[in-house]
Amino acid sequence: MGQSEPPEAQERATNRVYWPWVGVLTALYLILACCYLAWAPVLGGPDEDAHWQYVRVLREQRRLPVLPRLAGPADQDRVADQAQHPPLYYAVMAAVSCLYPQLDDTRAPRQMKLVSVLMGVATILATALLARRLWPDDPGAALGAAGLVALLPNVTYLTALINNTAGSLLGSALALLALERALRAPGLPWRPWALVGLATGLAMLAKVTAVWLVPTVVLALVLKAAAERRPSGAAVTAATATLLPVAALVGTWLLRNVLDFGEIMPERVVDRRYAPLGFMVMLFDSFALKLLLWVMAVSIPLSMVAPWWVLRTGVSHGVGMALLGVVMLPALWGGILAVRRVHGRFFGHLSPRRMVLVACVVAGIAAWGVATQAVLHDWSAGLHAGRYAVEAAPALGLLWAAGLTHAFPRTGVRNLAILAGLGAILAMNVATCLFLLRFFGGQT
Repeated sequence: MGQSEPPEAQERATNRVYWPWVGVLTALYLILACCYLAWAPVLGGPDEDAHWQYVRVLREQRRLPVLPRLAGPADQDRVADQAQHPPLYYAVMAAVSCLYPQLDDTRAPRQMKLVSVLMGVATILATALLARRLWPDDPGAALGAAGLVALLPNVTYLTALINNTAGSLLGSALALLALERALRAPGLPWRPWALVGLATGLAMLAKVTAVWLVPTVVLALVLKAAAERRPSGAAVTAATATLLPVAALVGTWLLRNVLDFGEIMPERVVDRRYAPLGFMVMLFDSFALKLLLWVMAVSIPLSMVAPWWVLRTGVSHGVGMALLGVVMLPALWGGILAVRRVHGRFFGHLSPRRMVLVACVVAGIAAWGVATQAVLHDWSAGLHAGRYAVEAAPALGLLWAAGLTHAFPRTGVRNLAILAGLGAILAMNVATCLFLLRFFGGQT
């Protein structure tokens, strides 16, 4: 490509390379997801039969379901074991289910899973668009971010099920895309930030574990206000425009819970708390502290990347951590190098990309905290707590690509590292798919 070509021509040329490769990544995701659709048990995923019951209650009763422990004599036809979740994902599924006259046929839930798969496709495309905006001159880095989301084993598996993680993943990717657009807009106009708040509220209304988006967005807004040096009134207006849709959407559901059940967020299980006296008990119980640290450092990362609650029957924790380290440690090292390079001059050049990536660091920490909180509320979640953080996969993909850009400054070497990393993730995804299908033994 000649250096005399205008930027528009260069962008068109890289787009001709970038989007076909995004199509390849999406096709790989679809192949693996369709393997689950075709050969995994119809309702054999994590709590999948209970999620399906939520959809059925909405479809047949036109009312929100009730948890078994809170159901009265008149509520027996509204009982669903996953009724603690917000309703957006299930409402979409219930609306689509109207295409099926009868829901008792096993073909209905199997085919309904296609809605979740389409949400997975939309998540990949939203992440690809966001990554392309962050790296307009580096299609390799952008493909790395989109590829990690497309090929992550847990993303493929959970979005091939009737599971509200699919809706929350899509909402999270759209919220980050809206956030980048708001950070790129000059000044602090309220409309782009209102869109950020709307996407954040919808993600949380699909699954409340997307609450990690709130500190992520708040930090990004603070950085934007610092970069713009705008009067505090403009920042307050933008903050109000951001948080008001979140409060309106999620607050309506929370208010309904209080009015109907007397609990702001009803829990399905209340007798399996890891720390009934609160997190501070960890300071006085060394055994509990060691076990929780093991969950935080090993179980949560592994069960975010893959359905570890099943894989652990055939793969040791040591092997799992080694594989995870091979893929993630180069990017982590690149992130450390990036922090060292900007030390002391961070606020000197707060570009939109830098602000998004810093917000993604907070996103990862907050999602990790959400998963830890799930364990504190239910000790049985320790085996699979990472799946409560998988909605942060788009943020993880951006950080992985950014880390590799700093670890390997030369474009050719970096592209090879990204290709090798994506190849390793794809291999893990294929192995995971084969293991799960073999584990379930072709049950239908």
